[in-house]
Amino acid sequence: MMQAESDKDVILEAYYWIYQCALYAMNADITDVDVNHFKSKKALDKLCSTSGFSENYLPNKRFHLALKEIKTVGECKIVSERLSAYLRDKIAEVPIEEREEKLKETKLFVLELFDGSDFVNGYRQRLDTIHCEEVSVKEAYTKQLPLIHNDEVFRKYSKHASLDEVKEYLEKEYVVLFVLGDVVTTLKQVLKCDVNVSQIKNYIDPNKELLFLYSVSPKVVLNAAITSEEMDDILIDAQVPVVVNYKDYDYEKDEIINHSGVKQDLFIYCDWTYRNFMPFYEYWKDRILHYRWLQYSQLSVLIVKINDNRFALLPVTSAVGFEAQADIDSRNNFIRYDRDEEYDDEVLTVGRKEKIDAIISYLIFLKNVFENENSR
Repeated sequence: MMQAESDKDVILEAYYWIYQCALYAMNADITDVDVNHFKSKKALDKLCSTSGFSENYLPNKRFHLALKEIKTVGECKIVSERLSAYLRDKIAEVPIEEREEKLKETKLFVLELFDGSDFVNGYRQRLDTIHCEEVSVKEAYTKQLPLIHNDEVFRKYSKHASLDEVKEYLEKEYVVLFVLGDVVTTLKQVLKCDVNVSQIKNYIDPNKELLFLYSVSPKVVLNAAITSEEMDDILIDAQVPVVVNYKDYDYEKDEIINHSGVKQDLFIYCDWTYRNFMPFYEYWKDRILHYRWLQYSQLSVLIVKINDNRFALLPVTSAVGFEAQADIDSRNNFIRYDRDEEYDDEVLTVGRKEKIDAIISYLIFLKNVFENENSR
């Protein structure tokens, strides 16, 4: 049993290395095994009885072997030292070219494994969407942004900025702020794994929060890492549209997580599927929710007013739009506003429509805004 330790970072460091051992255990490379061993129960049973198979390929066994390194250890610091040394011998830094080659081998292995299956073409199409990409820690958090069809354009116009630069741009026209939240949480969401705080300190301050500013004149996307206090100052005084990622919103308090002083309109952007967003309606089941649809090229945007100055924005395709409308019709606390009127008194006032147009233009149609000068 580990002793109690007051240093939270030391405890989290130990947890990180245990988690990394679990990931290592689950990522055994079976592509060096003859694929025919997996095509019949008899062949598979024979493979599993082979000496050394469980130690090399079975996740539970691999994980237990790693934990033997810390079986008698009682201090988190030593846990981290032992497990990091253990993995250092198992995992080496691999150039992106070798990773790409390994991915090709893996795809071929999967297709050979399912050769003859009625679903092999579906597997092939899915595999074609998987690729290797090398991203630095300093840029990884941008993957939290909605960059569908905009990735190259975003990279072209993106610029790291200081707090003073952000404040200077707040005085310009056609600016939108996008709040991502704290560095560690954002990286966890992007990388789909735990984050070793001590390892990212050399690249970015883990105690800071992330803010993006979109501007069309000049054309730039500023990205800044600032303190919570600095974020408060910007959000409280900002006279531009403010967007928050749905993962960084406190649905019980109707506020950005850790920022309670924003009085102006706040837009919660969700790029999840509509079905995955439906559970959030439970937070507002005792409220009357006003909503309406906005039509853009190739997609629709559902706008739900959840209180006086909080709005959820959900871009959906036409097909999903029918599903969403059917779900809304089944609920008794939604009021739809006339689709034939451009503006209304609840959801789409004149000034608010301009804000939403700017948000959607930057987040969905960035290439049009920056390179084609046509946002709709």
